[in-house]
Amino acid sequence: MTRRHTLDSVRHSNDAVDFIADLAAFLRDELTNRGYLIETSATNGQVIDQFVRLRHRWVVAKPRTAHLAANLKVPLEVRVGFDALIAAVENGDNLLPYQSTSMLKPGFDDGMLNDWGIQHFHAGLGLHPTTPGFNARFGPIVYAVVTDNDAYVVTIDQHQRWTLRSLLETIHVNWPRLIAHCRVEGQLSHHLTEVEHKQPRSANINSALSMLDGTNYMSPGGGATTNGMSVMARLDAIALTSAIRDKERAWRNEQGATAPARLACSWHEGKLRHQIQSISS
Repeated sequence: MTRRHTLDSVRHSNDAVDFIADLAAFLRDELTNRGYLIETSATNGQVIDQFVRLRHRWVVAKPRTAHLAANLKVPLEVRVGFDALIAAVENGDNLLPYQSTSMLKPGFDDGMLNDWGIQHFHAGLGLHPTTPGFNARFGPIVYAVVTDNDAYVVTIDQHQRWTLRSLLETIHVNWPRLIAHCRVEGQLSHHLTEVEHKQPRSANINSALSMLDGTNYMSPGGGATTNGMSVMARLDAIALTSAIRDKERAWRNEQGATAPARLACSWHEGKLRHQIQSISS
């Protein structure tokens, strides 16, 4: 049975009002209703963090223009699946079936996405044998940068090539404007190899990478915090909780101690819309 958390009761003391707790309760219900396991011991902050982590990886279903790298080669074994993926991108279909099954883990951190802003998609045909809602996994995977209106297919390569330098090199050559904001001037004292880049990333250390022409980039995906969380998701959580706290303070100042309050939130295609309503008695 679907649960929906709302707060709509008369408050007799401002001290009893906690919009952050209400937001966390709502998000816990929303994630639980979608099949995600949220530990009962998770704090309000942890629930909010899990939500923004998931939202950071979620690809909202909407039509996008697909762009293919100039040197892209599509292996025959995934040609049909790849064409289906591109059609789904351009039609605005739900891309979750093509994504990693780690999407079922709201607290999971995608190191490649956090570091380079690159997602990966599976172009297998048929259904996943053990995980409902996902496509089959086999053969090479599709590496792509997904923005609000576009999807840039970087390459099709084997699984777990998460630190392959040519991924970033391809973006630099084909669509440099996508990563121009994180260009680093000067020369690096050491040029990390693919193997070496795995070490700082696994330790949640953001590091720069040099292209063949000497151009340097620092974490086009925004980077990771020391606990592995996306910096972008962390900023999102800060902005969300700050906005809710501002609403709570405004409610306290304007409505007084006895006014009822309601926190109403809804999530549509991975995007949270929040509205705090103060209802006079």
